[in-house]
Amino acid sequence: MNIAKKKIIGLLMGNGKVVRRVWSSLNELHTVVPVGLVPGSEAVLDQPTETFTIGQVAEICEYLTAKDVKEVAFAGDLGLVKNQDEGKLAQALLETATVTDLTIQRLLRDKAPVEEIVNRIGQIIYDAGIQLKHVNEVVSDFRIREGWISDQYKTQTSAYSQQVEFVRQELLLIRDTKHHALERSAIVFDGKNMLGVPDQSTDDLLASVETKKKPKGALRSFVKVSTAMNATNLAAPVIGAGTIEMCQRADVDLIILDSRNGLIVDIDECLATCKSHLISVFGMSL
Repeated sequence: MNIAKKKIIGLLMGNGKVVRRVWSSLNELHTVVPVGLVPGSEAVLDQPTETFTIGQVAEICEYLTAKDVKEVAFAGDLGLVKNQDEGKLAQALLETATVTDLTIQRLLRDKAPVEEIVNRIGQIIYDAGIQLKHVNEVVSDFRIREGWISDQYKTQTSAYSQQVEFVRQELLLIRDTKHHALERSAIVFDGKNMLGVPDQSTDDLLASVETKKKPKGALRSFVKVSTAMNATNLAAPVIGAGTIEMCQRADVDLIILDSRNGLIVDIDECLATCKSHLISVFGMSL
């Protein structure tokens, strides 16, 4: 890890698979003040968290300030809106007194993308004088770089390079036309054909792709890259060993992951698994 001295770091967290790794890495050198934004967050940690709802930003700031926190990182799945069942969760939050920020109330009511809500939380925390850090700024254990990450021989072939450039142009087109904001969503390309539907979960997408025969000669690419214009977007596209195994079952040749915000949990293990399955990995930012 590239952190020089002990700090007090706030950790705003959901229930995502990245949380425990972030917690363990931060806890090696720092005093961590965990704040759970989803019920049950404390179950994955070695000590209980103070739990707030996603709308209690002022209360979160007061709590962190009282703990002398100067820096905050986000970790895990904060997708309280995206993963809701037909708006029930958002409605439940709106009907309580715990959503104290009016802008967040509006975003919830409008069923806005979760990244808008997360970034609103981030702005309020920043305004309170607390410095925001993307999780890969404070934990370098599973940060990825731009370009080819895996050392597979086939990443040097022109077909793979051409596929990467095709995907980049498609994502830029999606972003510029606002056809679909790929914030945390994943998509799959069979050559130049896009598979999947908006807001489909990674597990559901790869399970559906597994049933489809890959066209002869086509490279099957699993893509998890944010098209957000905001470079400080705090929600991180994450993959881990489970995603790699699903990619293998779905006959994926190439994984393209966000190198700006994306994370690979247990990166050495995951890259070793990719190598054994002849899956190439590329880090991309738009």
